[in-house]
Amino acid sequence: MKKIFNKSCLLVLVLLGSFIACKDDEIIAGYKDAYASFDRASATLPESTVVSSAAKVDTKVGAQLNVNVVRSNISEAQVVNFTLSGKFAKTTSFAAAGDDASSTYYVSAAGSNGNYSIEIPAGQVSGTFFIRSNDDLFSSGDKVITIEITGAGSLKLGRGASAVNKKLTVTIADDDCPIAINSWVGIYSVKEQFTAGPNAPRGLKDFFGETYQVELALDPADGTGTKVLIRNSPGFNVYFDAPAALTFVTCTKEVRFDAGNPRVAEFNVHTLTATSYNESKFEIKGSGPLANFGAYEWILTKK
Repeated sequence: MKKIFNKSCLLVLVLLGSFIACKDDEIIAGYKDAYASFDRASATLPESTVVSSAAKVDTKVGAQLNVNVVRSNISEAQVVNFTLSGKFAKTTSFAAAGDDASSTYYVSAAGSNGNYSIEIPAGQVSGTFFIRSNDDLFSSGDKVITIEITGAGSLKLGRGASAVNKKLTVTIADDDCPIAINSWVGIYSVKEQFTAGPNAPRGLKDFFGETYQVELALDPADGTGTKVLIRNSPGFNVYFDAPAALTFVTCTKEVRFDAGNPRVAEFNVHTLTATSYNESKFEIKGSGPLANFGAYEWILTKK
């Protein structure tokens, strides 16, 4: 057994333990040099995964991909260095093709600024780190991450003359839903009323003798293609404290006010427990309790 680390070895796991099976002068058929490589050349990672929670069954969180670095010589610990860069695959309203996408994923390996490393302990065939996507909820397109081994001591990088699996390409597949944000620009009527309790079905307009109308415009600071600014139309009473930034949360067909629950009609904060939007009707709804005055709802409909 003292020559074991000069041989190609296949680690075979069995239920009660493990043993090492060796074949002289071969690591993997055709690869006689000691090497370090990835276990594959490409992989796909979804932007999010669906998990179950008490609050919401479709809660989306970032998905995770384990990346394995394998080597042929396991007699001692080995540090493997690699570079990692991520780019947007195509031009979207979020970014141009080729733009840096490093904010869209997390790398568990030691390092920063595109340079990373892991240490494979003595006696182990491989080391593992993971890439976790950041679920941004915006239709930002696929991201392509390129990982390349740059150093592993005396080990050759990749297997064989063609350096098989020296480089790994990971595609983070965008799973969000696009929205034609320009189509939402315009003037909207405001229908509002209490939906339960002693004040229903009257609205604030009935108590205050007011009229409401709002306008949606593109947010010039938005790079996601999902935000609008709400302003009150001239000649009408104030309904939302303006300008209010509103984000369309695509796929789930919800909206959120970037500054939190809005105050309505300069009266009180409307705690939103449910929101929705309808692209065919150009309609946005929000409902929930209005302070302690009862259940309340507003509907914005494009004119």
